[in-house]
Amino acid sequence: MNWRCACRGGAVVQAVYKFDDRRIVAGRIETGRIAVGDEIVVMPSGKTARVRSIESWPVPEPAHAPRAAGAGQSIGITLDSEIFLDRGDVVSTAAVRPKAAQHCARECSGCTKSRSRSAPPSM
Repeated sequence: MNWRCACRGGAVVQAVYKFDDRRIVAGRIETGRIAVGDEIVVMPSGKTARVRSIESWPVPEPAHAPRAAGAGQSIGITLDSEIFLDRGDVVSTAAVRPKAAQHCARECSGCTKSRSRSAPPSM
């Protein structure tokens, strides 16, 4: 799964919402798939977490809650740890981390925030 950088025509983290005791990270999946239990990596921080749940709207009955989502879907995810994410961060599954990190370091000064275009990703 890859919520790709805006300079490539994709999406990044659009918002982080606080509901009850959950923090929901919202965005649109550009490529691949994500499932409950998958490890994700957040760029530019390089922090990792596992997907606890996939949220969708309208909210389905608990028995019908999505366990996976794919390219083109706008979803929210909750994580198993409280890592800081911000609008504009890039989220991808750990399996595609090297490609996402290389792309950000090479082309995306906007999604790497304080790093310069030529700086390698901090991990």
